[in-house]
Amino acid sequence: MFSLSQIASAIQTFLYANFNATLALLIQFVIIGVCVIGLFAVLGLVLVMMERKVSAYMQIRLGPNRVGPKGMFQTVADTLKLVVKEGFVPN
Repeated sequence: MFSLSQIASAIQTFLYANFNATLALLIQFVIIGVCVIGLFAVLGLVLVMMERKVSAYMQIRLGPNRVGPKGMFQTVADTLKLVVKEGFVPN
């Protein structure tokens, strides 16, 4: 049966077997931090997609449906567009 406690104990056993206690604890903190940040990033993407779909339904329009299956990558495309976008400042 799939269990997160078994995965966590296997990772902890591996880390403490191959690294000293301080380094193993530091690596555990980094793994947990990356997982939490990744969880909130994915949650943000899903909530933005849901908000766009609900807004489109309320306004009787299609909503984001161009990028990816049923518009699932529209938020990622918008984020990349904003990151790549150049800001021109007049002299």
